[in-house]
Amino acid sequence: MHESFGGNSVTPAAGGEFKRGRVWPVAFALVALLAIPGQASATVLTYVPNPAGTTGNDLGDLNQSSYAWTISQIDLPLNQTLISASITFKNLYNWDSTKNVLYLDLLDNPVSAGTVLVNNASGTAGSGSNADAYTSTVRYAPDGSTGFVDAFAGAGTVLTAHSFLPDPKSPTSSADILWLKGVLTSTSTGAALPAAYADVGVGTQWSVVQKGTGMYDYTYTFTDSQLQALRAYIANGRNITLALDPDLVFYNDGVSFSITTGTAVANPEPASLILLGTGLLLGVSQYRRRRIKMPSK
Repeated sequence: MHESFGGNSVTPAAGGEFKRGRVWPVAFALVALLAIPGQASATVLTYVPNPAGTTGNDLGDLNQSSYAWTISQIDLPLNQTLISASITFKNLYNWDSTKNVLYLDLLDNPVSAGTVLVNNASGTAGSGSNADAYTSTVRYAPDGSTGFVDAFAGAGTVLTAHSFLPDPKSPTSSADILWLKGVLTSTSTGAALPAAYADVGVGTQWSVVQKGTGMYDYTYTFTDSQLQALRAYIANGRNITLALDPDLVFYNDGVSFSITTGTAVANPEPASLILLGTGLLLGVSQYRRRRIKMPSK
């Protein structure tokens, strides 16, 4: 390409021309990058029922009783907000091959009734400057209801109801999950239960990880609305109660509750992005119109 400059022929240096088809994608990419939300830091705090270690964390193997696990003195890291929460059951399985349901609820206040299993045990969730010193109390009471009924229904926020496989069946086997659905929906042993109680993985709040031969950890992750309730409960007195009603018995090697907190990087306001994007596009447009020309004499 040659340009006229005072009657002389000038060839621009190689690479000095910004090709037309590449200008707009670059401008749009710059604006899009600025709109991506960022995460500055995150903290994971994990709580267990008996941090003192005197009776284990399996909640009595969830044995045909209703359990109320109260976590008190919860303090989130300074300038961080709660962004996710989950409950994990280590190596859990149903005690036999019959119908079963584990009901989970979230309560705002401690439960005073029942027998004390863990009494105000002290523990620390997390480590370093973001560690949270907390206390844990667990109470349980015999489940006097008949059939499959949530003992804590109406007392707080419903989290989930789920059914589990017996050992040695596997939650990673579609055939075994189908078998469990058949057990749940059968009416030969009482009223049918929803087949969806057996679902894990994609499309559910339940995930499962194999931790050895025949050993599976199940994790339930809170929904957005459940997270909103959790934030409100923590703000109202710094305590929550996780309520568990097992129908019937679920052997396990430990229960834990985890919350993730974080601080988000501030993003430009939409109006600022529009102004910035407009300025970039106008600048690009002007650049394309510029030509090194002078009138011939």
